[in-house]
Amino acid sequence: MAMAGHRYPSAARLRRPVEFKSVLNESRRLRSGVFELRFHHNESLSARLGLVIPKKLARQAVLRNLVRRLARESFRLRLISLPPVDVVIRLAKPICLEPGRARLSQRKAWRADVDALLANLAT
Repeated sequence: MAMAGHRYPSAARLRRPVEFKSVLNESRRLRSGVFELRFHHNESLSARLGLVIPKKLARQAVLRNLVRRLARESFRLRLISLPPVDVVIRLAKPICLEPGRARLSQRKAWRADVDALLANLAT
């Protein structure tokens, strides 16, 4: 069960293409590692998240879903400290899963990249 204030409500998600287009066209950009974060101030009371993980840059569905889960979890934990902005996190460079034990360090590195982007946004 999620703690109070640490939920990821459906109101905190970008869903419609027009919402994504407004962020991608009228936004500021931050980069870290393999990710790019674009953000645009919104009129709502909280931050909202959209994810763009192209098949061209992450060939396996398992990998795309992993990246989505990592990004959503990072956003969920920082949601209460973020200003009211629409955020789109986009995979900007090709990635692939490493074999064996290297996967854990790879996942931690991707999570650290997303955390760093969201931390810069909160300041």
